[in-house]
Amino acid sequence: MSRFSIKVARMALVLTFAAAGCRAATTSPQDAQWTLCRSDASHSKNALTPGFYLEDEINRRIAACQALLTADFKDPDVHFYLGRLLLQSIYGGKEKTHENQNKAVQEFRLGRAAGSTKATTALASLIDGDIPLIPSKNPWNESRALYEEAAARGDPIAQVEAAFKIGANPNGDMRDLRLPTPEEYQRILDLLQRASAQGNPKADYYLGMFYAYDSFADKSFKDVPRGVKYFKQAARKAHGDIRKQAVDELKHLGQNVSSYVVRNNPEADWEDQRITDPINRD
Repeated sequence: MSRFSIKVARMALVLTFAAAGCRAATTSPQDAQWTLCRSDASHSKNALTPGFYLEDEINRRIAACQALLTADFKDPDVHFYLGRLLLQSIYGGKEKTHENQNKAVQEFRLGRAAGSTKATTALASLIDGDIPLIPSKNPWNESRALYEEAAARGDPIAQVEAAFKIGANPNGDMRDLRLPTPEEYQRILDLLQRASAQGNPKADYYLGMFYAYDSFADKSFKDVPRGVKYFKQAARKAHGDIRKQAVDELKHLGQNVSSYVVRNNPEADWEDQRITDPINRD
């Protein structure tokens, strides 16, 4: 090897170590805490299974979130992630279930006040969810107002839920629609299209239903080819039950669905929750 080649090799080695040192220097303790605060503490993908979360891992993440708050961390979503961890601790064997539940709600409220759309959407889901955790005299309207607030800030999950609130009766059944006004129809479609543009497969599925069937919109909105397009988008973006429902609708409409593999397992549904669920989202 010539002297020039040796010099080049030495320079490349020096630059490699320098670059590695710069990368290490840019990862601060606070960055590491933020990564841990947001990361998954689960050992399974079935969120309905008690013991789904590892208690030690939850405690590490809670400590990281709390350290960020103590250091006056600027991202308001830290309240959302701490609130979520406190809820997850209920499944991780914590004895103080009621206390942690109340603390979680408080963190979501603090997050909303600080400007976190994720915390606002989480609050709405706890008021009018499958298992409501926040007492309310009028849960339908109160949760709808919160979803609308987060939707206006651009949250795709809130946009879908806000559209659902407009389109469904207060009993919450999407297939028991009252007839919205033309203005409400347009509002529903606008919210769903905005969520679809951000990659939400549930929005695509609902758009498919609205465009493909008379029972979901007045006839001036019916556009079966457009409905098929949205069902295909939902099937491509989703992994679990949402993909299955979209594929079923495509079959019903006479479409070839051989390219869509439906996975009936908790892991697939968990992947969908990452982009559609107000609490388990990324």
